[in-house]
Amino acid sequence: MAEKLEDSLVRILNKNGSYIGIGVLISHEHLITCSHVILDALGLKHTSLDVPKESVYVDFPYQKKQTILSATVVEESWRPPQKDISNYLDDGEDIAILRLDGIAPKTAGPAQFVQLEELRDHEIDFFGVPANNPQGVWTSGKVVKKLPNGRLQIQGTGQEGYSVEPGFSGSPILDKNQQAVIGIVVARDPKRPTARVGFAIPTDMLVRAWPALMERAILPCPYQGLSTFLEKDARFFFGRNRLIERLSQTVKTQSFSAVVGPAVSG
Repeated sequence: MAEKLEDSLVRILNKNGSYIGIGVLISHEHLITCSHVILDALGLKHTSLDVPKESVYVDFPYQKKQTILSATVVEESWRPPQKDISNYLDDGEDIAILRLDGIAPKTAGPAQFVQLEELRDHEIDFFGVPANNPQGVWTSGKVVKKLPNGRLQIQGTGQEGYSVEPGFSGSPILDKNQQAVIGIVVARDPKRPTARVGFAIPTDMLVRAWPALMERAILPCPYQGLSTFLEKDARFFFGRNRLIERLSQTVKTQSFSAVVGPAVSG
């Protein structure tokens, strides 16, 4: 596993040698990205449903030794968009797994993923290669909420900085609190290109397309920072069943009961 997300990042090139999108290592042999990124890299139409047979080329932006490798689509993983990719409400999964045709740098490694039921207002970072910036840039934002089609709506949190635009597709989204990947960037609203709004494929959809990814998905961190614990966090509270039962019996038989303990003892 990579110590930090940067060591998992992959840039994807098109036939002209320009960077077209981002991928992320999910094993030492495989990476995940959006299927429309692969179609763009190969100069194919977004409406193409056939599994691409031609290789694409990738490199690793944060590795000291610049290595370019070819990679091919794993046929059973191919999930092409079902509509025009410009439609952000596309019901297609838009997912592709690629197998590297060589060995990734030793210091590169797979990212850590996490599945979360509630992501609203979680702060995030993601990486992209927008036009005229081949080295790549980071941008920050937050999760708004999950949409009816299962995708996440994300948005920038300030007036400055990069918005979701071509070159960010396929980028892993780092949840700052969990320090793990919660999904990949997939699209923006084409009718509002200047809006700092985008859409992402969450980890649970990625796992359905590639079940082996579950091995990289950790349990959510119970520490919520300064956020309030709510009913949805009940799964984090366990291990005191006997104490709870004793307390329940005590308050039923005594008119007064006191529960004391040090601060933050729960």
